[in-house]
Amino acid sequence: MAKDNGVNLSRMLRDAVTEDQFQRTAIEATSATATEHTLDIEGDQGAYTLRFTGTRIAAAAGGDVEVYLTEDDVLVYEAGEERYSILTDVEDLSDWLGRDAVRGLPAQPDRHPGRDAG
Repeated sequence: MAKDNGVNLSRMLRDAVTEDQFQRTAIEATSATATEHTLDIEGDQGAYTLRFTGTRIAAAAGGDVEVYLTEDDVLVYEAGEERYSILTDVEDLSDWLGRDAVRGLPAQPDRHPGRDAG
């Protein structure tokens, strides 16, 4: 039925596996360089120090925002505000860092080599 509707299930599966392998490789490589970090946080209950193990993977040009990859999460630290957020969608990084800074992060592989984007 999928073939009758022009859906290439084999290609979809191959693309999904390729994307998963890319993500696993990037996380494993980043985890290998993980170190302990401490961040000053100003929370609703007062100031405290957040300690975690991870790798700093990006920062805004002025250093006001830093992005860390931990074993389980992507953490965004806003130094000027002394607060942090856990990202649920990595696409949101451009909101903190700007599109130019996000270009420095590992990109997803070209899922359709040779295909014209337009």
